[in-house]
Amino acid sequence: MILINMNEMQAAYWSGRLHKGHLGNVSAHLYVEFSGYNIDISRLNSALIRIFEHHDMLRLRISASGEEKFCDKKMPNLLESEDLSKKDNFSIKKSILSQRENWTNRIMNLAEHGPLAMGITLLPDGEFRLHVDTDMIAIDPPSFVLLMEELARVYEQPEAVLPEKQSDYLLWQSTRQQDQQLLEQKRRDRNWWQNRLPAVLPEPSLPYLEQSGTNPVRSLRLHEGLSREQRAGLEQIARQCRVTLSTLMLGAFALVLGRHLKEQRFRLNVPMFWRSPHVPDVDRLIGEFANVLIANIDVSRDMSLREFVQDLGQQMIDLLDHSSYPGVNVMRDLSRHKGEMQFAPVVFTAGVDVPGKTLFSERVKRVFGEMSWAISQGPQVALDAQVAAVDDGILVNWDIRLDALPEDWIRRVFDDYVDCLRKLAVNDDLLGLSLTELTGSSDHDSSTLDMVLVLLKRLTGQQDIEKSQAFAENGLNAAQLEQLRLFLNNTFRSLDLKPGDFQNNNTPLLLARRIEKQTEGHSETIARVFLETLVAAS
Repeated sequence: MILINMNEMQAAYWSGRLHKGHLGNVSAHLYVEFSGYNIDISRLNSALIRIFEHHDMLRLRISASGEEKFCDKKMPNLLESEDLSKKDNFSIKKSILSQRENWTNRIMNLAEHGPLAMGITLLPDGEFRLHVDTDMIAIDPPSFVLLMEELARVYEQPEAVLPEKQSDYLLWQSTRQQDQQLLEQKRRDRNWWQNRLPAVLPEPSLPYLEQSGTNPVRSLRLHEGLSREQRAGLEQIARQCRVTLSTLMLGAFALVLGRHLKEQRFRLNVPMFWRSPHVPDVDRLIGEFANVLIANIDVSRDMSLREFVQDLGQQMIDLLDHSSYPGVNVMRDLSRHKGEMQFAPVVFTAGVDVPGKTLFSERVKRVFGEMSWAISQGPQVALDAQVAAVDDGILVNWDIRLDALPEDWIRRVFDDYVDCLRKLAVNDDLLGLSLTELTGSSDHDSSTLDMVLVLLKRLTGQQDIEKSQAFAENGLNAAQLEQLRLFLNNTFRSLDLKPGDFQNNNTPLLLARRIEKQTEGHSETIARVFLETLVAAS
């Protein structure tokens, strides 16, 4: 056994999988299904053994106390199999959906079985379904692509010689940790972030469902494809703006999300998977190379879509230039700065600026078939929006925690985003429109929210109440919240707010949304009268 140390992202994944509160009870993992024909299980198992022996991170084990080590090269029984080839269609569908549900929500036992699980389901007429589950603590998404590529190659060519390894993940990690230039960059970037912390915007005020403490984990993937022509159109738009395609799609996402949240300033979590070339052949290693960038989104300024995307592109360059200080450390520092835990529950992951313009090679498709299903989960992540290059087009995937977010709302946001991309792909005139024109209105707030803000200003005597900041940050104590609760319950007879409701609706914006939902929109009429009365009285 060789003992190793977790890096910052691995430590965050490990602590996250132990969290049982809001947006917890999951590990950071990716589950994918491939649908193909005529698989040789014995041959696949032999290929899997060779890949397992070749990559040390597939042999990673983590004890209950968090101790990391590599096991020897004796492979556990990774390949599970089930023969449904003689079953009827109803039984087949039921079995596959049950397995999908179980694998989507499972937390792998890293102490005994490691970060990789694979299963094969045999279906009628030679069809099969390949199930692959990878824990991101050891296998990040680009490593998953590499894993499938090498597995397909060894399956197709059993006598093929895998490239002799000149390095491994452990060497890469230890070399980085001892690199004096990188350590100096990390100190520089830490100072940069320390000065920037007060300017980091709040997390998006998502319309969370009420948490009972017993909500079972439920995940949903929404997906839609963009054609080769639509991708080409978006690439042309990105070139006009002199930004990457990923930045253009991030900008569109931020604009659509802000419109549906009725919110103009918030932060997003943007993962990056750059592999610093500290060892030879780093691109042939399987491991955890992820980092996160914490991006500020501000659509409140008077500017065009072109200017917004260009500003966002410059911000991303700045963030990349200071990414030696890991994003998970930034979030810890922000929590200390704010005096309470801070999160970035909305993630935007882009994989469109890739060589070859596609995620999986023809070899992978030839051996394992098409990717027919995929979904990811991550602790403290409510929405992971992904865009990936597939078959010269673009696949838009959103992974959502349905135990945290309302399905009807998130479907509307998703449809709006896809529609936005399709319109942008064929109409570069949209680049000249102002953000106000694109969002439909400069007023992103409701009358109910305005009323809540007025009430809070009166309770605290402050004039700078932030709609997206927690009540404690806005200076409210328990006695003031009780006064607010009594007033609202008296004003809206159907509301019936309990003291504990302020924990789940802990910002003015979230409380206003709760009031609107609970009163079925009638709060808007009362709030307008309330505000008009104040104006008349003044």
